[in-house]
Amino acid sequence: MADHIRRRRRPVRSWLFAVCGLALLSVLWIIAHHIVISLRYADSDFFTFWLGGRFVVSGLDPYDATIWTAAHNQYGAIWIPNPAYVYPLPLAVLMSPLGAIDLFSAYQIWIILSGVMILAASWLVFGRPTQRADLAFALPWLAGVLLFRPVIVTLRNGQLGGFLLFVLALGCSLAADKKDWGAGAVMGFLSLKPALDLPLLGLIVLWMLSRRRWRFVGGTLGSMTALFLLGWIYDPQWVGRLAGSGSPKLFFYVGNFPTAWGLGTALCGSRGTCSWLLGGGLAAAGTISFAAAAYLRRKSLQVWEAASLAVPVALFASPYVGVYDLLLLLLPIGASLTRLRDRGTPYLFVTTLPIWIDLVSLILVLVAAHVGLDLWSSVLDLLVLGLVWAAIGPPFGTKERPGLSSAS
Repeated sequence: MADHIRRRRRPVRSWLFAVCGLALLSVLWIIAHHIVISLRYADSDFFTFWLGGRFVVSGLDPYDATIWTAAHNQYGAIWIPNPAYVYPLPLAVLMSPLGAIDLFSAYQIWIILSGVMILAASWLVFGRPTQRADLAFALPWLAGVLLFRPVIVTLRNGQLGGFLLFVLALGCSLAADKKDWGAGAVMGFLSLKPALDLPLLGLIVLWMLSRRRWRFVGGTLGSMTALFLLGWIYDPQWVGRLAGSGSPKLFFYVGNFPTAWGLGTALCGSRGTCSWLLGGGLAAAGTISFAAAAYLRRKSLQVWEAASLAVPVALFASPYVGVYDLLLLLLPIGASLTRLRDRGTPYLFVTTLPIWIDLVSLILVLVAAHVGLDLWSSVLDLLVLGLVWAAIGPPFGTKERPGLSSAS
């Protein structure tokens, strides 16, 4: 069947892209509207990001616990997850345009923007469908993306996953084209969510250092410095104040999320010495395996491959990861499927694999409902890591294969 599809490679007309784009935007607007009207949107994750932007617009201090709590009461929030703002101040500055408008409208706009960024990232990862044969692969991939549980949770909760996925995919695309200054500058925005993305960014930067791609490292440091100064202009003490507001929560909740630490809690039956040792051991094993594989495959490993390995390892090893953060797994899934497609893997396998991954993620919801905590979703990291190795070859084998196809 795949051979039959490849023989009928006809160009896709530009009007078809325009029609599909308008249809997707309409669907996103309908989804955004129905999500927002069905929620107490002052009790959503997005409210935290919006309120941070609102504070910047109003000239208030988001790290002041008293004012932060009072603002929740002012907007009718019942759920107050954090005693103060727990994200880097530059994120609040960047969210200030949304903070300048009412919460209802801002929430809808953010859901639409998140959907667009997820689709754009999927476009970069899986490749632009310029032929009708490509559409035969791209459409099932799109269905898999839209049904992926982290995508649904991200859009519903108004989380940052769509933005972070787009940043990661765009950075990889630029780096694959040897535009290292721009790639590093884009990747620096991952630092806006430190608990998750600094480990991921660290793995990617270490791999770039091993390849002596100094411009990428320089672009990353330059971007992070610019973000620091953006917050410093508003509050020169913001880094210390962030550490004071975010560290207690990070320490308290380690072991309650779908990570190696959470898997340690699940396997040990409770939090304690066993879970800390097992979780730490699993996290260390994942990180060491990435370093070893990156070193042993340093001559053949390409940008998309390195990122595809780094994403599940970082998600697994990070202490604080929500199920919405697993949205980043779309990058290694899409890049691996692209590689399998280009190697001539059977069409039905490549196009149905995203749906099978979706089913696994939904089954893990049932497990989470039974256990009471979503700890076992970390299994997705391990499954995706296995998929990446299946696409690029054994980590310690002697036979080298061509790299994962970049979408560019």
